Amino acid sequence: MIQSESNTTRLYSIRKPIRKKVTRLRVNAGGFYTVNGNNFLDFLEDSKVESIKGFLRGFTKANEGKTILLTIDNFSTHKSKEVRELAAELGIYFVYLPKYSPDLNPIEYTWKSTKREVSVMDADNEGEMKYRMKISWEEIAKNKGFAKGWIEKFMAGDFYSQIIATI
Repeated sequence: MIQSESNTTRLYSIRKPIRKKVTRLRVNAGGFYTVNGNNFLDFLEDSKVESIKGFLRGFTKANEGKTILLTIDNFSTHKSKEVRELAAELGIYFVYLPKYSPDLNPIEYTWKSTKREVSVMDADNEGEMKYRMKISWEEIAKNKGFAKGWIEKFMAGDFYSQIIATI
């Protein structure tokens, strides 16, 4: 969930007042951060099975012909039978993270950076916030350093060395 304002931003002023927008906007987004394919961002209506299935179809289409290995958390919708069946049908292989370990997922670093940028933007409505978030996320996701660091830390062998060489 991306919000229009950060909970941790502090503002200080000695001479003139600071006006801070108090409108809070929230957007439900899903992202596919890839090493050697097309990054993909989509806005979901909710986190229910049908929305997740639509997201899987979207990033599979954006990465047609590629083998997809998706690092994913243990959210109940992600592990549902329907989602797993669709993933198998689309040729997506899931790697489930251990519980309570988002730091093991490289996309979490792109979300953290995106949230930081979006939280200080002054969006007036949900559409504008989505636009700004998309631009920010796409620029941040170009940085393959998040994935490279993750691969170097958690994986080994010739296959992974070849992947790192393409980054």
